[in-house]
Amino acid sequence: MPPLLAEHVMIRPNWHPLLVHYPIALLTLGVFLELAGLVFRRSTVRIGARWMILLGAILAVPAATSGMYAYKEVVSPEGDGPWVTQKAQSPLNRPADAWNHDEWKFLSDHLWNNSAVTLGFLLVVCAYVACSDRWRGRVYAPCLLLLVFGLTVLGRASWHGGESVYRFQTAVYQPSDGPPPWQAPLDDDEKTTEGQAKYFLPPMQVHLALAGLTFALTLAAAAASVRAVVVGRRQAAEFTSTDLVAGTEGDIAALAVAVTPGPDAPRDRGSMVVVQRDIIVTEPPEQPAGRFWALNSAVALAALAAGLWMVGVWRWPALKALWNMREEDGGAPMRLRFHTVAGAAIVVLPILLALTMRFMRRRGIVLAIVAPLLILAAAAQLWIGILLFFDSSSGPVTGFNVPAKTVEGR
Repeated sequence: MPPLLAEHVMIRPNWHPLLVHYPIALLTLGVFLELAGLVFRRSTVRIGARWMILLGAILAVPAATSGMYAYKEVVSPEGDGPWVTQKAQSPLNRPADAWNHDEWKFLSDHLWNNSAVTLGFLLVVCAYVACSDRWRGRVYAPCLLLLVFGLTVLGRASWHGGESVYRFQTAVYQPSDGPPPWQAPLDDDEKTTEGQAKYFLPPMQVHLALAGLTFALTLAAAAASVRAVVVGRRQAAEFTSTDLVAGTEGDIAALAVAVTPGPDAPRDRGSMVVVQRDIIVTEPPEQPAGRFWALNSAVALAALAAGLWMVGVWRWPALKALWNMREEDGGAPMRLRFHTVAGAAIVVLPILLALTMRFMRRRGIVLAIVAPLLILAAAAQLWIGILLFFDSSSGPVTGFNVPAKTVEGR
């Protein structure tokens, strides 16, 4: 694991304060405008409100993953090994710097409540996006109530985060701590072009933010794809149900419903006469599912590139040699192998789904098979990433490492 605490970065201490305010503002304003739309039902402001809620739910995930970085940077900036050991050996647990009970509680509540409400917002919004028009009407009230409840939890958790900084001065630099780390002289690596790039784009922070965005886009693209399939089937059923009866010229042989209005004049089609009626059938807007998958793949590829940049493996021969080497000989640990395989799947499978949603007619079958696999891969990727980040690269993929003394004590 590369060193976590970067001394020379443009945004100090980390990206979390920068990223966290956008989803809070979007979700809050979007939900309030949606509530106002209950009174002003014909107002077009509801369109903007729903886009705000969707964007806020998506952007909340990279804000949460950047918050995990901030938490690790505070508790154990340079620690490695089992997470239980890192917390026990944290500088914040030393007698001179020990946090009191309220400080630990506020920061823990901020982390867990925001993580839970972020996942809740994303699931509720994606479930609504995936519904047909009829089901959207049925689940509208429950979804809106859940969003309002989520805002209360979000407000409480955000207040705990603010109290941690402004009341307890958590992670706030104090002059008594000595010279600030960012005033340290640059080393030779930081003077190179790559070192200067890391000043603006710290690889680990970029990787964590893009990984969270990839997970959110995966669920959003899956929801948009389900919506496209459901709406497409219903639309096809409406048009194929039109009865056409063959007859001779001069008779009304069929009565077709046109998508756009036309004059009540018969049109000769061989032995059939079709009369257009002045009836408008409104088509739902095209669902941009394929574009969502393409965007998802692009963001996943960027996250993969940031991960390779973080571990310092760029060329295929070096990556192949690291992969083939046994772990005890310095090769890639099992967690890192799973992380790499899941990351490659998250890059490739969205491309397949983008092509499927754009060109295939029987796309529902492919979507039903590939989309769940992709969601599972994204969830596994996020979980293993948490293990790698907090608990070192070695260990089981099913849970955190347990210190040897804890096992013997049992």
